[in-house]
Amino acid sequence: MRRREPLPPTLTDASFSVAEAEALGIGRKRLANQALLRPFHGVRVEAGAVNSPIAAFAPRLRTNEWFSHQSAARLWHVPLRDRERMSDAVHVTVRAPAGASRARGARGHQSAAEHPSVVRRFGLPCSDAADTWLSLAGAFSIAETCGRRGSFRARA
Repeated sequence: MRRREPLPPTLTDASFSVAEAEALGIGRKRLANQALLRPFHGVRVEAGAVNSPIAAFAPRLRTNEWFSHQSAARLWHVPLRDRERMSDAVHVTVRAPAGASRARGARGHQSAAEHPSVVRRFGLPCSDAADTWLSLAGAFSIAETCGRRGSFRARA
């Protein structure tokens, strides 16, 4: 029985794109191996290396995309209701006129803002606290949205 070739150390602790792995000399056969999880098209990860759909989606982000809505709220540690917290949908926004992300398991959005407020949280691009808070208004009642406002102050 042949032993599976281990992945390079740069690919073992996080999700990675198939293109990134191929650039490091990993063959298609190894990338198709059942030991690697496929959280999103074009993304691979070793079991247990990533515990968040947001982190798993990161290799798919284009340079002009960022995490938004409930995904950004998670990065800001805003408390979410059970159904939002348990949802695997990753919210990703891109500046218009670029097309919104259309991956299975992702909800793509477009921003008409000429200069969207994007910051980095835990090394990942996401909407700033104010834009994230405003984006939650459509998913929550006024009272719930206002109640979450303090979460940003405490963590900003």
